[in-house]
Parts: sequence; C-alpha cells; structure tokens
Amino acid sequence: MLWSSGLYALAPLPIYIFEIRPLIYQEDGTIKGAWYQSFERLEKISGLNFSYQFMSISRLELFLMKDRPGCALTLIKSPEREKMKIHFITEHSDKTLLTLYQRADDKRQFSLKTLKTVEGIKIATNTPSAINALKEIGVKAELLFNINSIVRMLALRRVDGIVASNLAIERMQEFKDGKIHKSFLVKTVTHGIACSPGTPPEYISRLQKATKSWSLNEKLH
Repeated sequence: MLWSSGLYALAPLPIYIFEIRPLIYQEDGTIKGAWYQSFERLEKISGLNFSYQFMSISRLELFLMKDRPGCALTLIKSPEREKMKIHFITEHSDKTLLTLYQRADDKRQFSLKTLKTVEGIKIATNTPSAINALKEIGVKAELLFNINSIVRMLALRRVDGIVASNLAIERMQEFKDGKIHKSFLVKTVTHGIACSPGTPPEYISRLQKATKSWSLNEKLH
C-alpha cells in the first residue's frame, strides 16, 4: 500500500505505545487494558486501522520526529516535545496530574516547597515531563520508564517517592490496597494525540473528527 499524497490507500496507521499498566500493556501476546479498549473505539469511529508498536518513551519520541507516518494516542504535551517538531493534533479533555506518591507507612510529610530541602531524598519518575517539572523547583529525579518497576522500588524502599500520572498510579492495585498514597500535586499537564510530520493529512483529519465523539477515559469512569 502507498502512503504518497493523493493516491495512497489507507494503510494501517502505526500507533506507538509505551506500556502503562493497567491502562495499556501486552500479556501473552495480547494487548490489554482500559485505554486499549478506548483506542479500539477510536479506531472504529475514525475508520482507520491501527498497527500497535510498543516501545520506550525515548524511542517513541524519536519515531514521532521522523517523516514516516505514525502517532501516539496519548502523550504529555510539553515545550520540549514541540521543539522536537512532534505534532499534537488534539488535546484530551482530562488533564494529567503529575503527583508525588509515597508509601503509606512513610510518616514523613513532603510538600512542594520543602521537598528540595530534604537531604538525600530519592525520587523516581517514568516521564521526562516530571523531570522538567521537578527541575523547576530544584529537585532531581531518576528517570525510569517502567512504571511498574518504579512502584516496586517504592515498596522495597529503594526510593522515597515517585512522581507519575494519576491516570496510571491510581488504577494500580498498590494504590487501591492503600500501600501507596498521594502526597501532593507537582504539576497539571495536558496530554493528547501526537503524530509525526510524515502522517498524511487524511489520517490527521479522520483522527481529529473522530475525537469529537470520543473520550480517552470514557471506559475508565
């Protein structure tokens, strides 16, 4: 099938995904999660065919900078990514709350103002956007892309806190069981559908029209 403008057939659109359990993940060769169910609905509404490719966030960003077609159906919008020429075609109505989470048995009470004064504190995150948000208040954090590994590190006391999206953490079993809890909001950020410069206008148009009757989190409420 051809991608060239004007005469191309509607080939499957590559959708770049980084695993966020329990929202979207692979298990035994099958894609699962509430976001995947929502993406299937977007695929149906748009009349497109999606071809999913799981990868790290850094590779995802690299792919979205290229001239070949491809999109991420949910990506945090940031000035850094816009400088990379990643094209955000629509924003999701729900905002992402980058929040600091602690172990429930950790009696220390951190705040946005006092966090940088805590000596030796170790913070981990799975998103570059959180790294930048923490940098604004003078706090360093370790970037590890697997959110499940980060939560395990918190449980094993290898880190003192994690900064991550409420959309993922608050649907994980550890949060539901009360083993980790939110401490304070770090920053509210926008996320949306992002596509590469090489994604044909027909695909962009179909996605934009489809999102008018679709919500990323409609399956989650």
